[in-house]
Amino acid sequence: MLSFPPVGSAAGNQGRVLDCTFNLLSAYNVKRYADLFASLNVPSHFFVGEKDEVLDTHVLHTVLSWYLSPSIKAGLTELPRATHMSAISASAKPISSWLTTLMRQPEGAVA
Repeated sequence: MLSFPPVGSAAGNQGRVLDCTFNLLSAYNVKRYADLFASLNVPSHFFVGEKDEVLDTHVLHTVLSWYLSPSIKAGLTELPRATHMSAISASAKPISSWLTTLMRQPEGAVA
């Protein structure tokens, strides 16, 4: 486990806890986000923690509006009190609701 400052009590002051495994860090390899977002061609919804240490909600919203095709139905939800890692479990119910809504649409309809 690698720890990045600040951790412990200092992290509480800044709302950050940056503990990551080497494998997680090694797997994170996106070179051009513009290409990544522009390549999306299915309905998409993005979930970000209110206290996310890695992603900023406002920046993500801007990037999505710049690079996602207007023909793609997309959304962004800020999860209250969630950090980058706790957003995974905090997004379970919102993802389920979004998928349920998506699956109820008539076949061929774009969400």
